[in-house]
Amino acid sequence: MRRSLAVATIIVATLGAGMVTGAPASAATPTCNGVGDAWTGDAGPIKIPSYNSGSTQNLSCNMVKGNVSSAVRNLQTELNKCFGASLTIDGNFGTNTYNALKKAQAAAGTTADGIYGPNTRHAFAITRGWWSGTRCMWVDA
Repeated sequence: MRRSLAVATIIVATLGAGMVTGAPASAATPTCNGVGDAWTGDAGPIKIPSYNSGSTQNLSCNMVKGNVSSAVRNLQTELNKCFGASLTIDGNFGTNTYNALKKAQAAAGTTADGIYGPNTRHAFAITRGWWSGTRCMWVDA
């Protein structure tokens, strides 16, 4: 019995040592803190939320309730223009922005979780066709 217990302890200890718990995948995606250019083909560049660090920009960024930035202001403008929201454009991702985003996500056919991220950006782009020149998504902040 002692030997079985010792072997089981070694197996559990070995397996446990190999287990790594990391941050969720979304933690690797930076928080949107500005606006950046996305090219739309013949229609030219449009401004969308981005993470700006030095001279680089990353359009794959997240925004959640509590964020305050020009990226949120940009999102609020587009929620008003493209999805009929009536948000105050203040750059504060509060309850009203959260609820408006969830409605827009549902309309765009993506997960309606109230979190802006790469999946929402992609769904909005397809739904609203911003690359086709309609320029609903996004405008200058």
